[in-house]
Amino acid sequence: TSGTPLEEEELDECLSACSEYFLLEQDKAEVLAHVESKMATLAPNLTALLNSSGLAAMLVGMAGGLAELSRVPACNLTVMGQNRQQHLAGFGMVASMPHTGILFYCDLVQEVPAFLQRKALKMVAAKASLAARVDTFVKKTHASSSPNHSQGLAFRSEISSKLEKLQLPHKGRQVKALPVPDMRKNECA
Repeated sequence: TSGTPLEEEELDECLSACSEYFLLEQDKAEVLAHVESKMATLAPNLTALLNSSGLAAMLVGMAGGLAELSRVPACNLTVMGQNRQQHLAGFGMVASMPHTGILFYCDLVQEVPAFLQRKALKMVAAKASLAARVDTFVKKTHASSSPNHSQGLAFRSEISSKLEKLQLPHKGRQVKALPVPDMRKNECA
């Protein structure tokens, strides 16, 4: 309001809209919890890679399904879930993390030093895109088989080994001696 109290009708309408919002949020949480409980069978490789059924469920929910998630390129997965509306509301951009979405909160990204987090995020997004494609393919071709998360675990171990290598200190450059000059070539010239 602009400093004046709301009329009774407007206040009732505002309160009913707020209660509807809270009911929708509660329903959204219930649906997300249900999807989280089924993620190990819906997308076993994606869940194994992210080590979190919650993150996998959020990605699948934002994309609109597993098949739709498999069509999203890895570069778009890094920003999926980014809240751009905060900047429009007058909040500063200093504290915000640009180019980060839900995948930024994956444990593989959070456990590395800050200077490697963006590189780790890109690696996780690339492998998450592949894991979603594997899950979609397996779901279409082998609908009756039990879920297999071996490819997701392989992706996860590959990323963690690459990140460990990136954190190792660099070897110093060794000074190599110059070759002995050939004196015979200089005498002929």
